[in-house]
Amino acid sequence: MALGVCKLCGKDKHLIRAHIVPKGLYPNLNPNEPFFLYSTQNPNDVRSPIGVYDPNMICGGCDNEFGEYDRVAKETFLANVPRSSLLKTDQGLVARGTRTKYLGYFIDNPSVQKLQLFAASLIWRSTNTERSEFNIKISDDFYEKILRLLSSKSENDYLGLIGARLYEEHLSEFVSRPTVYDGDFGEGVNFWFSGMNLLVLATPPALNVPYILGQAPSWWIRYESVWDTKVAESMNEIQAIRNPERQIANG
Repeated sequence: MALGVCKLCGKDKHLIRAHIVPKGLYPNLNPNEPFFLYSTQNPNDVRSPIGVYDPNMICGGCDNEFGEYDRVAKETFLANVPRSSLLKTDQGLVARGTRTKYLGYFIDNPSVQKLQLFAASLIWRSTNTERSEFNIKISDDFYEKILRLLSSKSENDYLGLIGARLYEEHLSEFVSRPTVYDGDFGEGVNFWFSGMNLLVLATPPALNVPYILGQAPSWWIRYESVWDTKVAESMNEIQAIRNPERQIANG
């Protein structure tokens, strides 16, 4: 650990090697297999057996506080989905998707505040890291809202969280660079980890729908196919350039 100024609390502290995407959200890969980071910022493969971390960002105390949000996120996003939670039609039949076997599933009574704080902490880490592979830029208003959430832990100042899970399990073993979203729902950031996609919007859409966290007692997570999407295109490009037999663990 090195002495430095923590970018969150602003105090001189011992800084720790903190993961940008929490290590608990990385896929459970075979420990004997190499773990590689692929990045447009680096033309070479970087072996990263413990994920991507930044040693110059945050102190242990602040990181421990983030750790509670990370724990809730891991329990929420990486839990096995029981058949009883699959979305059903009015007749009680499992709802089928047009491109996936199932339409989605629901999470009963999610921890809305801690998942909000988890999303805020992810964006804070991604905007403050010195790791170019993960660093992003967002608007000042968005960043001020992130700081406000992390300092006050407000239950009324919400981000808009929309979740999706990849249906193709064999494509789920990667963690991606966060990407800035600027679409129909306004400004946001997309995160991919262990088969989950989490879209974090600066302002919740003016929609009363259960797939936005906090709009209903149960949070709906849709299944998503990556075929014919930018994610699939990127993976195909990587496989064509790199050894096609190497497992892509972190895109």
